[in-house]
Amino acid sequence: MKTNEITTEVIQLTPQKAHELLGKNVNNRSLRHRQVEKYARDILADSWQLTGEAIQVDWDGNLLNGQHRCHAVIMADKPIKVLLITGLDPETQSVIDVAIKRTAVDALRWAGFSGDLTVLAKMARIDLGWQSAQKITTLTTNGAFPFLTHTEIVNWVSNNPASFASAKFGQKAFSELGFTPSVLAYSHYLMTQVDELACDIFWSELLEMRTGGIGDPRVTMTRILRSRREDQKLLPDGLQLFYAVRAWNAWRSGETLSKMPAMLNNKPIEVPQPI
Repeated sequence: MKTNEITTEVIQLTPQKAHELLGKNVNNRSLRHRQVEKYARDILADSWQLTGEAIQVDWDGNLLNGQHRCHAVIMADKPIKVLLITGLDPETQSVIDVAIKRTAVDALRWAGFSGDLTVLAKMARIDLGWQSAQKITTLTTNGAFPFLTHTEIVNWVSNNPASFASAKFGQKAFSELGFTPSVLAYSHYLMTQVDELACDIFWSELLEMRTGGIGDPRVTMTRILRSRREDQKLLPDGLQLFYAVRAWNAWRSGETLSKMPAMLNNKPIEVPQPI
């Protein structure tokens, strides 16, 4: 059996070196372009960190692990430091990446956060998607929001401390109101950015049934959401967000609503900004 000395070193992975390594990438898994884009964003934001996860090359020079990092360096056109291991037995590829992947929740916990971490991670995805000029409509589903790096999620949570109270509210009240926790939490968060006191009144009066009755936008919103839930209809994230913001804007402007059409001329409606 052929054997080579195994070497381990920290190198500067330049675009040129990445191209070199990818030149012998003959038996790797399919490239996940979203993962490459996520890594490239971290590299461009100077958020990439050197970890113990190595780029691995066998004794014939074939790349066993690290193609996504190589492609990301090329996409970002910017070098990073990586751990490189060479001289491995080609058979080791069969046992690479079989461990359970770390999640955004793990990343938030390691960053020192606690609470409704799954909800917070999803709130970050919705908000950064919207901020990046993504159009959110009544047909927008969870899969349409960007898949963020753990660093991007941790940074968003760190920079938005008000999101914790909103995440707690969303987790507590979602079933009663007919939302999913993350969309209710994000709706609450959006409203606190406009008017924190009004947001508290909007939701507390609804939960305590101290509304204006028929025509109150909050009542109409809740009736529609509960009805769709009872019919076991899937509610896209964008549709839930539309109902929340539409009700909020109508309530703020003193408008009465008995219906909330989700389509206009057979086309989905874009979620408005809260006022």
